[in-house]
Parts: sequence; C-alpha cells; structure tokens
Amino acid sequence: MSDARLRINWFVVFGAILGLNGCATPPMPGATSRGEASAITAASVPIRLSEFSVAGRFSARRGDQSGTGQFRYSVDARATTLDLFTPTGAQLARIERVAGGRVVGVFGDGSRREAENFAELLRGFIDIPITDAQFFTWLQGIPADGRTPTVVDSNSNVESFSESGWSIVISARFDEGARFVRRMRWAFDAAGQAEATEIRWVFDEFSTR
Repeated sequence: MSDARLRINWFVVFGAILGLNGCATPPMPGATSRGEASAITAASVPIRLSEFSVAGRFSARRGDQSGTGQFRYSVDARATTLDLFTPTGAQLARIERVAGGRVVGVFGDGSRREAENFAELLRGFIDIPITDAQFFTWLQGIPADGRTPTVVDSNSNVESFSESGWSIVISARFDEGARFVRRMRWAFDAAGQAEATEIRWVFDEFSTR
C-alpha cells in the first residue's frame, strides 16, 4: 500500500469516528495530577452535549500503519457534519448525517457513498471495535456507560477511564469555562501488535451551540 493511500485510509477512518453518535502526550502545563478512581453517579457525570463543534488535529496508529491530519466536526439538531483534511489543509472528505438518519460520504476522489451509519460506510477501510455511542461520548471525555468507573481530579474532572478494552486518558483541558477536553489519547491493546490501536487528539476549538 502506498503512503498516499495509507494516509487517506487513516483520515477517513479516524475522522469518521467522530461522526459515529477520534506517542503518549505529556500533560499540558497546568494539567492536574491523577486522582482516585470513582464510580460515576448521576450527580457527578458531566452533561452530555447534544450540540457542539470541535476542530483540531489527530494522529492514529494501528500496527505498523499510521497517519495524521486535521478535522472539523459539527453536530446540531439539523445535521452532523465532519470535514477531513491533510496536515497541510487539503480536504480529503466530507461525511454528513442527513435527514432520515442516512450517512453520506463524499471523498477526495469524487466518489459518493451512503449507509445507515458511519461504521457501515467505512467498514471497507478498517473495522474498529467501538460503538457509535462510545465514540460520541468519548470525544467529550466521558464514558458511554454511566456505570463505568473513572479517575477524576480534585475538581471532579474526568482524567481517565477504561471501556470495552480501550483506555481513554485526558491529559489537558481548556482553562476557561466548562473546561472542555483539549488533549486526549485512546489506546486499544489487542491480542497482538498487528491489531494494537492508538489515537491521539489535540483540539484547537471546542464550543457549544
């Protein structure tokens, strides 16, 4: 597989992760130390956003394959849209959930495909063992299952948790307001190195509607 082809595959796959409702990065200055593990309760679970916009960069690795890129993801009551770009800003794809719940992908080569969900649309590229709900909530830095134990800091911000074989570690948050996630790492350690997966996110923007 050529480098160009590999890069496009990883952009499509890991960018599309965001639409499914995604090197150990050192903590950013001011990041809190790890707290004690705590079961999530109704009072402590952060509010799950239904409308938000996030943009930034990611790097992904599975076995000996890897790729990097930029993305912008936006979800509101009308549509869910994901734009994927190369590291230099050239657009690779737009993936959108349209009326009726169908998912439409328009790719850099001009091709267009439709599916019932993002996982189905992209199964031809790579099959990753995470549900739509997990991707959607992990992007916000919280577990999909409210019973999943978490590690929190002194301000009750989630620092890490494990779900379905994945380890989610949040290393930095924006300083102001709701302290949305700024840096995070998702790691899946499968039976062999060929299947081990790691995704690192750096969010430049994170806003609510």
